[in-house]
This record gives sequence, structure tokens and C-alpha cells, in this order.
Amino acid sequence: MSSDQRKPLIRTRSWAQRTFGKMEEGSMRSSIFTLIASSMDTSCLSLPLILHYVGVVPGLCLILASALGSLIGMNCICKAASHRQIYSYSGLVYDVLGKGASIILEVLMILYIFFEIVGYQIICIITVVSFLKYFSIEIDEYKNFIMLGYTTFVLFPMSLMKKLTGLKHLSLFSIGSILYLCVVLIIDFPHFQSTNELSEVSWVSMDNDFFPACSLAVFAFVWHMSVATVFSEMKDPSLKRMQKANSRVFLIQVLIYIFIAVFGYLSLLEDTPMFITERNPPKHYTSDLYMCIGRLLIVFVIMCTVMLFTITCRQAIISLSSKFNKKEEVSTLTHVLITAFILYGALSVSIAIPAAEVIFTFLGATYTIFAYVYPALLEVHNTKKGWGDKGNIMVIMLAATFTIISGVGVINSAVKME
Repeated sequence: MSSDQRKPLIRTRSWAQRTFGKMEEGSMRSSIFTLIASSMDTSCLSLPLILHYVGVVPGLCLILASALGSLIGMNCICKAASHRQIYSYSGLVYDVLGKGASIILEVLMILYIFFEIVGYQIICIITVVSFLKYFSIEIDEYKNFIMLGYTTFVLFPMSLMKKLTGLKHLSLFSIGSILYLCVVLIIDFPHFQSTNELSEVSWVSMDNDFFPACSLAVFAFVWHMSVATVFSEMKDPSLKRMQKANSRVFLIQVLIYIFIAVFGYLSLLEDTPMFITERNPPKHYTSDLYMCIGRLLIVFVIMCTVMLFTITCRQAIISLSSKFNKKEEVSTLTHVLITAFILYGALSVSIAIPAAEVIFTFLGATYTIFAYVYPALLEVHNTKKGWGDKGNIMVIMLAATFTIISGVGVINSAVKME
């Protein structure tokens, strides 16, 4: 028997097995799921408002451009990680751009996560108010006291966990809730659309609302903080496989978000709220029970997400402080005080600045720095072609454009609040 005949047969898995079979740790599907889970959250609730602000055509273009910009940024991070063999975003920035740039990145991430907690506190109380209104219960006068009690007796004790393993099922629940909302919007669309005229649809509307719309679109695609770590956990961490995973995440999330944006806006037109879960049903539509269930799901998702971000923010603060005092372990008292500072600080800001649009446009503007600017700088250093290279110039200009527009969006939203 020849040596060729003695070789075992290698059975390749079918498409159905690869797609629907058991999800193995480090597989392509596992990486895709992790990336989607880290980015698909309640930030998508404001997507219909983008179409209301600028019209259907520019709104969809903004969503696609933001997603494409995020994809380019992710691929830039993956290239640098593959080249340097460093799979921590801040560690990668430290190695390529230096200690100063790394510290600035960590400060920005802490600031970003803190204001995400602020934003989720605002969404939570708005969603609770909308949920209780379905049962004719008004709590507007007491909502600040309710949030204080909710923070003290629910969020604070549960956020004292030192590890994230207790929240491992959050990702699946969060994705399921967003998909449920998407299905509800599609199913209910005929009932809402029957009260609207096609002539009332805004196809193109370019004014000052373009800038906050851009910030909201950018904020919907938050992928970058985990991409390098996910890259390192793949069984075959080749650059080609990671870029393939990035592309699939891009396609899946864009498709779901476009459905939410289009069906959410066309259902309500001029009555489109900041968050689609706040929608008011038409008079002839006697029951909005499906959306009421969706609101309840969102409240639970937000509760788990705030705990997750509080733990992440605390870990980031401890990690940053260890670079100055060389102490990686902190006392139990320090652990509790940092947790209290994050949660009660976020609650105070959410009460002082209840305008959700200002918070979310600020998050979009902050996100552009570590989603576009830092990846662009990594790409320039990685290519070694210098600042004069056409490709590098294009990447830098794209990053600068998104950052400037998003920054103007924050100012515009703050002026509107006044």
C-alpha cells in the first residue's frame, strides 16, 4: 500500500454544519458572534431619528458610511495587531504610538464608558416611563427618586462583582432583544403606515440636524475596543480570517440596523421620537403590547449593560492608576468607592443633563477618536509609507472628517437643548 493510500481522509464540514453546528471557541462563527455581541446594543434605538433629521436617502448613506468607516478602522487595528503580535488595543497603541498616546486613549475610553452609563441611565428611565404609561401609570414626578433607589438597591450591589463571568449570557439576551424589536417594527408597520401619507416622507432634508445625525450614526457601530482581543482568541488568527470576520459583522449589523431605521421612521414620520421604544401607536391601534414587551426587555438589557460597563470602567480606572502608582491590586474599600463614584456620578450627570441627544452625540464624537483617528495613525505607522502616501492621506482625511462633523453635532445638540 502506498503512502498516499495510508493517509486518513480529511472530511470537510458542510455549509449547514459550519453555519448551524456547535459553536466552537475560537472559531470564525464564535469571533463573529463576539464582535456582534460587543456592539449591538440599545444605541440602535435612535437610528430612525437619523432618517427623520436628514431624510431617508442621506440617513441611509450616513449609516452605511459610519459602518464602513468602522470596518476600515477595525481592519487597520487588525493589520497592526498582526504585524506587532500585540492583541490589546491600548497595548498596541503604546507599542506603536508611545506611552502618551496610550494614556490618552485609556482616559478617552474611561470617559466614553462613563458617559455610556449616563446615556443608559437616561434610556432606562425613559423606557420605564413609557412602559408604565401603557398601564396608565404616571411616574414623571418621581422618576429621579426611582432611579436613585434603582441605583442604590439594584445596580450598586450587583456591580461590586470583580469579574464579568456572571454576565456571560448578557450578549445573547441583548442580541435577542434587538432582533425582537426589529421584528415588532416590521410586523406593526402596516398598522402605523396606514395613518401616514407617502407624500409626508422626507427623502432629503439637509440642515443643522445633519451634524447630530452623523454623531448618532457613528455611535451605533462600536466595535473597536474588543477587535484585537477577539483576533487573539481565534484558532487560526490570520489577518485574512479576521478581516473576513469583520466583513461579515459589518454586513449582518448593517442589515439589521437598516431595517430598524427604515421601518421605525416610515411608521412614525414627523412623530419619530429620540428612541423608537417611545413611539405612540395610532388611535385605531388598540394595543401596543408587543412594543410594551420590547420595552421591558430593553430595561433588563440596560440593567445588565450598565453593570457590565461599570465593572469595565472600574477595571480601566484601576489599570490606568497602576501605571502611576505601580499597584495592580486595590483594597476592598477602594473597589467600593470607585464603583460608587461611577454609578452615582453617572446618575448625577443624567439628572443634570437629561437631554439624551446631547449625551449620545457626545458619545459619537468621542468614539470617532479611538474608532477612526487612532486606527488611522496605526495604519500610517504600519504601512511605513509616510504621511505623503495617497492611501494614508485618504485614511487620515476620513478620520478627521468624521471627528470634526461629530464634534459640531455635539455643539448643535447643546444649542438646541438651550
